[in-house]
Amino acid sequence: MKTAISAIVKITNYLKKTMPEITIDETKLKELLKVAIIELMQEQKEEFSETLAETLEDILIKNAIKEGENTKAVSREQIFKILNQKI
Repeated sequence: MKTAISAIVKITNYLKKTMPEITIDETKLKELLKVAIIELMQEQKEEFSETLAETLEDILIKNAIKEGENTKAVSREQIFKILNQKI
């Protein structure tokens, strides 16, 4: 699935470089993207689900890192104490 997405990005970038005179209104572009995404979801369900899950994990990790940067530091010992209580 990542290869499909990266292929779309590569094609888009290529078209931007080689065909800058092509214009498309925002509504039409959104519709084309919706159709492409629906086709990907239907034809490659498992790969799409995996990619979506990975993307969500990346977003959650990014948000956790940002949140952690704004909180006070705790010791490794304190972290494992909390984790062991939940097991």
